[in-house]
Amino acid sequence: MALTYSTFGLLQVLRQAAFALRRGDGLRQEVEVLAARLRRDQARMRAFLGRELRGLDVLELGPGQHCARARVLGQHNRVTAVDLDEVLLGVHPRAVVEAARKNGAGRVVKTLARKALGVDRAMRRAWAEAAGARSLPDPRLVRADVCAGLPLAPDSFDVVASWSVFEHLPDPARALEHAIAVLRPGGVLCIGIHLFTANNGHHDIRAFTGDEGALPPWAHLRPGTRHLVRPSAVLNGWRLSQWRALFEAKAPGAAEFQERYGEDRLREALTPELRAELVGYDDEELLTVDVFYLWRKPAAVPVVRPAIPVVAAVHEAATASQARPAAPPAPVDPVRVA
Repeated sequence: MALTYSTFGLLQVLRQAAFALRRGDGLRQEVEVLAARLRRDQARMRAFLGRELRGLDVLELGPGQHCARARVLGQHNRVTAVDLDEVLLGVHPRAVVEAARKNGAGRVVKTLARKALGVDRAMRRAWAEAAGARSLPDPRLVRADVCAGLPLAPDSFDVVASWSVFEHLPDPARALEHAIAVLRPGGVLCIGIHLFTANNGHHDIRAFTGDEGALPPWAHLRPGTRHLVRPSAVLNGWRLSQWRALFEAKAPGAAEFQERYGEDRLREALTPELRAELVGYDDEELLTVDVFYLWRKPAAVPVVRPAIPVVAAVHEAATASQARPAAPPAPVDPVRVA
């Protein structure tokens, strides 16, 4: 079986292809929304870095077949993109065969169908327009499993970013450790997670292809409706409290940002009867769609060699290190709901 976090079947592939043909101009509107959210994320990265996102070494974990965000970031930076799947930027026969072997036939059929229908070309053009460019550069691609380790030098990136990937990983803690290891001191980590407890956190493809009404609200969280859900990807099912505990342990002082979309509509759906079924979940989990964690890696502490005994020097260095804050004060509130 191909090693991949996605579980696409033929029916899901056909559904996505049909949706791509139907949406027409909706594709440009969708990209404009995503591009606006990327600009929001870039502004946060700049705030944490304290400088512009230009001339930097940037790593994206899990760019997907489109590599859209990696290309936008590559306008002014050197971008490397790591994905578990073989990313098909072209349709060379040898590359297609290799992708089928590594990604699975379903994923490759979906990718080739998008390319044949011109969806990928239209998507790339829409992202370039949203970025104010005639074209966008491809990133340097590396195939690797972030949970197993990254074939990249330690302390080699100014920014490590990821969007909607960590909720699919079997070992998010190891993945986060590996991401932090390749981040330079003073560099910024930006990890976006699509919460499992969100209304569409089940990743049933119908919720993303214009047929969200086919599923009851929060169907995957309710014992009586779980059987109706057909996830299109592997999910670890982590809840908000688990993500908070992970970042507190691995990236102390990380700032959390909550993103809610269509909140009014979702609140209306939360009838007293439905709340009784979802008694184990609060509004923060149910209404938050994406949660982002931003963190600046502490700068290396300079070695000081005072003229005192070695034992005392080691003791003083350890004390000073413990006294340093885990990260510089964030220029934003630690938790913000957008």
